Amino acid sequence: MQPVDFWCSRSHYVDHTAPIWHALPQGYRGRFQVADTGLVRHAASLGIKAELQTRNPPFGPIVFCSRSELRRIPGRLRPMIFAEHGCGQTYEGHGHLPPMPDIVLVVTNPSAGAVMKADHPHARVVATGPVKLDSLLGLPRKTPSDPPCVAVSHHWDQLNYPETRSAWPWDKAAWEAVVASGRWHIIGHAHPADGRDMARWWASLGVEVVEDFAQVIERADMFACDNSSTLYEFAALDRPVVVLSPPYYRRDVDHGLRFWSHVPGAQVSRPEDLPAVLEEAWADSDARATLRREAVEACYGRLDGQAAQRAARAIVEAADNPAHEYPPMPAIGAWPDAESASRVVRVRVTNTTGSVIPRAGRIFTPGTPVVCSLSKTGLREVEARSGLRVEVLG
Repeated sequence: MQPVDFWCSRSHYVDHTAPIWHALPQGYRGRFQVADTGLVRHAASLGIKAELQTRNPPFGPIVFCSRSELRRIPGRLRPMIFAEHGCGQTYEGHGHLPPMPDIVLVVTNPSAGAVMKADHPHARVVATGPVKLDSLLGLPRKTPSDPPCVAVSHHWDQLNYPETRSAWPWDKAAWEAVVASGRWHIIGHAHPADGRDMARWWASLGVEVVEDFAQVIERADMFACDNSSTLYEFAALDRPVVVLSPPYYRRDVDHGLRFWSHVPGAQVSRPEDLPAVLEEAWADSDARATLRREAVEACYGRLDGQAAQRAARAIVEAADNPAHEYPPMPAIGAWPDAESASRVVRVRVTNTTGSVIPRAGRIFTPGTPVVCSLSKTGLREVEARSGLRVEVLG
């Protein structure tokens, strides 16, 4: 039996892994490490005694939720277990992780699992369903507020793909008009990774901001967002959803789910249409409700409240597999030292495809050579991506 560590640098990672932690047998619970004291308190609110990350922990299995976590995962030789922190949305047929041999991937749905398996042929992939929803499935139906409460959130302005961009400030004036109308009780929310001061903007409108999505679930009758797993989480409660779709979200791509096969709610494609779409969504016709339920089923499959148990079993199996040989962790953003500083390589990278390709923390646009410095790990990651031509300059 090997205890399994968890590492979370953001509150929504804690939210997505807490059910798995509680489902693990006691002997498999290692250290639940977080990035700051605020997350220690947040974990405590979910019944977990977390600790601040240290630089020199023991080796052993570790669960993480995002590519961004890799730069601060302690230890260089340990079994890596990726627990998906969303609904399984992928882009252009690829997942979010760099090449990582022998990783264990705990994902939300089989579609995401197939994409990740293609990226990581030697990985073990387990599709579990949405662990975060296990505790919410038995909630009683909410009595609508008067006026109806609408929670509004935006993705952070991530530049990897047009579809990961934020809809704000494209929709800024439209929401200001909606707030001024008094038709709805608006509360603000934001993606935990959003570094923009959205709270200041909401406060200027007299709108309350709630940081925890659990408060959104408790208080909101309807939810509006651009691109987030929270769209599907809220829709899974069988409540109306409004989907913000600015024009830079490409209509000629098909990433699946939110883009565009199973959109979970009424869409706003022009800011001036926002008031009418809010009314349409709130009316929640039989046809609209059916589309929402179909989108939730396409995303999550059958919801049985056992997703965390399945995830925990997969992690226990990974921890108990003594024959598995694990390579050193990729040194992405590793703690600076003389060795890592000497491994930087100057390269020219040309994207020969017709699509934007994010790799090694950079964005490579079609046809424009990019001269940059990469660690040897980053170089291997770029070289492994088809469509990127790499010339080593020195």
